[in-house]
Amino acid sequence: MRFFIFIACLFYSISSYAQVNITVKNTQNQILPGASVSYNSSGTVTDSNGKAQLPNLENGTLVTVSFIGYKDKTQKYNGVDMLFTLEPEETLLAEVIITSQLPRATEKTPMSFHNITKAELTKSNLGKDIPMLLEGSPSLVTSSDAGAGVGYTNFRVRGTSTERINVTVNGVPLNDSESHSVYWVNIPDIASATKNIQIQRGVGTSSNGAASFGATLNLETEDFNKEAYAKVGLSGGSFNTFRQNYQVGTGLIGDHFTIDAKYSDIYSSGYMDRAFSDLKSYYVSTAYHGADFLIKLLAFGGEEHTYQAWSGVPSSMIDENRTYNPEGEYTDDNGTTQYYDNHTDNYKQNHYQLYFSKKFNPYWNLNATLHYTRGKGFYESYKEGRKFKNYGIELPMIGNTDAYNSEYIDGNVLEKTDLIQQKWLDNDFYGLVASAQYKKDQWDVLIGGSVNHYEGGHFGEVIWSKYGFFPHDYRWYNNDGTKDEFSSYVKANYQLANGLNLFGDLQYRQIEHEIEGIHDDLRDISQTHEYNFFNPKFGITYIPNSNFRSYASWGRAHREPSRTQLKDVTADIKTPKEERLDDFELGLEYKTTTWRIGGNIYYMLYKDQLIHTGAINNVGDAIMTNVEDSYRAGIELEAGIQFTDSFKWSGNATFSKNEAKDFTAYMDNWDTWGQEVEEIGTTTLAFSPEVVANSIFTVTPFDNFEIALHSNYVGEQFLDNTANDDRKLDDYFVNNLQFHYSLQPKKWFKYITFNLQLKNILDEEYETNGWVYRYVENNEEKKMDGLFPQAGFHVMGGITFNF
Repeated sequence: MRFFIFIACLFYSISSYAQVNITVKNTQNQILPGASVSYNSSGTVTDSNGKAQLPNLENGTLVTVSFIGYKDKTQKYNGVDMLFTLEPEETLLAEVIITSQLPRATEKTPMSFHNITKAELTKSNLGKDIPMLLEGSPSLVTSSDAGAGVGYTNFRVRGTSTERINVTVNGVPLNDSESHSVYWVNIPDIASATKNIQIQRGVGTSSNGAASFGATLNLETEDFNKEAYAKVGLSGGSFNTFRQNYQVGTGLIGDHFTIDAKYSDIYSSGYMDRAFSDLKSYYVSTAYHGADFLIKLLAFGGEEHTYQAWSGVPSSMIDENRTYNPEGEYTDDNGTTQYYDNHTDNYKQNHYQLYFSKKFNPYWNLNATLHYTRGKGFYESYKEGRKFKNYGIELPMIGNTDAYNSEYIDGNVLEKTDLIQQKWLDNDFYGLVASAQYKKDQWDVLIGGSVNHYEGGHFGEVIWSKYGFFPHDYRWYNNDGTKDEFSSYVKANYQLANGLNLFGDLQYRQIEHEIEGIHDDLRDISQTHEYNFFNPKFGITYIPNSNFRSYASWGRAHREPSRTQLKDVTADIKTPKEERLDDFELGLEYKTTTWRIGGNIYYMLYKDQLIHTGAINNVGDAIMTNVEDSYRAGIELEAGIQFTDSFKWSGNATFSKNEAKDFTAYMDNWDTWGQEVEEIGTTTLAFSPEVVANSIFTVTPFDNFEIALHSNYVGEQFLDNTANDDRKLDDYFVNNLQFHYSLQPKKWFKYITFNLQLKNILDEEYETNGWVYRYVENNEEKKMDGLFPQAGFHVMGGITFNF
């Protein structure tokens, strides 16, 4: 019943009311979409037609409009709609070039996308990771390993995980080249340096880096401030969570130079037992702004020290001890359960980006970026009863057996020991990303590409053994991965008629991936692979006026297997093939000054999609296999309405079906040391809820004070691809309250903002992620599993001083 009430609210609508309409143009009478409009410490941005709507304002209210490349303009509201004509500021034009050449969609792009503005990020960013700040986006589901949104976090879009989502920062790939994963914990609080985020659902437009098999996420870091500034942000709350954020900027020095810097320090004990996170990050930007060019150097990065919370809670314990964390658990010589205090993950990552932008004439401009990412770290683990032979150590002969655990001895041979190991990753990633744009009359053409190189060293060391017999800092495995990628693309928008636009996008990717060396199970995993992909996309958009938009598109994407999938290849396991996706999208939107509604229908047809079979390799990792035919199909609905000048609502809902055909599942048989084969046929894909819905009610009782109720519903999700009710996550409905207030003191500060978040106000008990392993023992089917519970009711609050 609660969900049907929620859906009823989702599409409830009432009559309209008057608003203040804003139009922003330049001196050539060209509209300026994306211009910032601010008033009374609140703000919005103009749409694709250079328009924005503000709630009823008091006469005399000052409204300021700003747009990169133009001078700010402030006007006083006098009771009628407002027109802003901005004059160009030549020294800032190159910032426009960078933004225009990012892999971003516009109103003319025939695809579904969602933008998250700086203002939205600022209200919700109290130290949690990027995935948690994306909550409320269409078709998106988030999860936190530690349960409180700090540390290891992730998200899925349309049921696909971040390993299949292309992520870039300023157009530079962020996905790890080998694993395809994005670890937001390595760049904590990057949101404080973010200008905006765009999520394109489906294959998206051509981008750099990993293939998009569910969505594309582009994060754009902040532009500079023309005026000098300083900010101090302090926030804290439940689970000993505390964040410090400091920001300073010089403003424009001598009309050309700028320097901006930010630093954050975040700590949280986590909701799960011992699942602490100790995170530090920095961001530094310096630039020279010429009349028609820009040179900009950007450096950002982070260092994380987190206690592992990667195993989840067994389903048999979830009701009695939701915060149980088995990581680091061992039994001492007295038979007492202990937890190793340094069962931690430790990693440091630095990103460097050097931009050059040049405007040659009114039609042509160029953007080129050199980038380098350096990362190194390890995770440390206490392991009980490990066999010497599995570490390449000759079995030791012993005399007095009384000094050893009897379970580790066979006669006078010591077969096992407790030990502490570290698994390291030492990697470098660098390359060039470039694009050129031509824009004249009906044509808007972007030609670009990238050349990238990755080197990753993987090795493991034993740093302590209970009974010795290991050399000092003994390294038992070592392998290296190198990956080279070349990609090129051409995108074009052509205005066929007034409001009618044709879109074309052709991309070519070439990948060479080499793995050489010994893995942690002492297998030689050396192998070389080469892939060549051609990814075309075509579509049409019809925008007859500022109220209506419709589009249709088809796009193709290919994806190469990750290192994890390749290293599992043995005589019994086939080498995984590349995957292919054909994505069909059809959408329409209608909006007025007071309400909007839209829908998008998608059909994503996969060829040879890699999914879990239920089988595991010899170290317990899940094995993936290619399924010839599978699909994701659904409808995404969005709506919003401004009830009064102080009360509004927005929401979205996705209804989908996600299936694989002719699926075969495998289950280990511990009695026979073989595997049971189960012909499932058509089945629901794991972690693919049929319903995802969001709602936001916002009330502004007086100027500069906002209250918002965020509601999120996620349907049930299966843990594997057998669609069995014994192996699933239950549906959940979570509600959060958010308070935002800003004031402008007469002295010392430009303004001060206060934020308060009451999370999960109904104290819902729910899990957002998990894993399962099935097996047969004593002729009985059994399972091992782990579920990831999220925190119940908790509180976060913060204050920011702006100087």
